Amino acid sequence: MASELKTISEAIKPVLSDLGYRRKGNTFYRIVNNLMFCIMVEHPGLYYAEYHINPLYMPQNQVYLNYGKRFQAWWDGNGDVTDFISQIVADIQEEIVPFFQRINSASSLLSFLQQDHSSVASYFKCPHFRYSFLAAYTALMLHDSESFHSAVSETRQSLSVTTSFARSVVEKIEAELNNLEKIEQFPAAEIDQHFQSQTLQSLQKLFPKYKKQQSGDGSKPLKKSMF
Repeated sequence: MASELKTISEAIKPVLSDLGYRRKGNTFYRIVNNLMFCIMVEHPGLYYAEYHINPLYMPQNQVYLNYGKRFQAWWDGNGDVTDFISQIVADIQEEIVPFFQRINSASSLLSFLQQDHSSVASYFKCPHFRYSFLAAYTALMLHDSESFHSAVSETRQSLSVTTSFARSVVEKIEAELNNLEKIEQFPAAEIDQHFQSQTLQSLQKLFPKYKKQQSGDGSKPLKKSMF
């Protein structure tokens, strides 16, 4: 298992390295404008690849598939892996990277999230309330009050009719929405500081070594080698 994953990761590494991605295990990532773009190779039975984005300005402590989905190609571990690798590379070059380039800023991501749900679902395989939930965070960070209130309202509306999640999950999201509404009342500079702090916390959780590279006030930038 490990050797096959390594073979696949090593095969796609040159393509992604040329595009500025770095590797952590079987995950390739690139951070642009507080957005972490990831491509992963997994083996939960079948071998497959997946892509997603991690908005670092949202609370998180791991790389997880939420805003993204699996590639269509898969391999069962039998026979030659060459065709599987070729399909992954083609998908990366022809679909995934162009999509990542379309949403490589908070403003372009927000515009994407504001499309109809079917368009967003083509790239993000997650419940629809997650679209507006991310839009709320993004709009607040951009000081876009109208879009923020619209996204909060849409998220609450979606949560009110969902039956697919435990009450504890719904309550957690509602608590986050309430907190965002409180943050919106802050002066603009304090809102900016909040999201800068959240981004730093996300980086520290995703990259434990980042903590060791900070000065006492957290002002020392992350070493370029980590990106």
